[in-house]
Amino acid sequence: MLSAFHSRFRKSQAAVVIENILSDVVEIPLEQITFSAMANNLIRRVWESNPDLFDGKLGQRPHKLTVAACAMASGLECFERNSTNYRVLLLSLGVAINEIRANGQSYKFSPTDTVLLNFSYSIFDRETEKAAESPLGRSLASSP
Repeated sequence: MLSAFHSRFRKSQAAVVIENILSDVVEIPLEQITFSAMANNLIRRVWESNPDLFDGKLGQRPHKLTVAACAMASGLECFERNSTNYRVLLLSLGVAINEIRANGQSYKFSPTDTVLLNFSYSIFDRETEKAAESPLGRSLASSP
């Protein structure tokens, strides 16, 4: 029972991280989805994909910022690539990754965090490369 409470608490912490990043990136909810609903859905979805990992049954529980980044990375597949939600989520993932790369040493990430963060980095890198190769990306790259 205590473990279930702790998991709910950790999910809530990670969802708040996503909500805060989303609200920093844009000022109004997107396409009829509130930031809170989006954040909670992303966390629920990633947590359910591997509950033992996120519940700490396979080692140390991942940091809330790691869970948030992983949830945003895996959540990109929920949206069409050309949708506003997708673009804002990709931008938000970039904000999280920049924070982790700039200040990661102060978070004391575990080996579990490292694996999940590498997953998030790879998704972000892949998706930003695809965005850069799109007509809009090429257009922006050639603008003065």
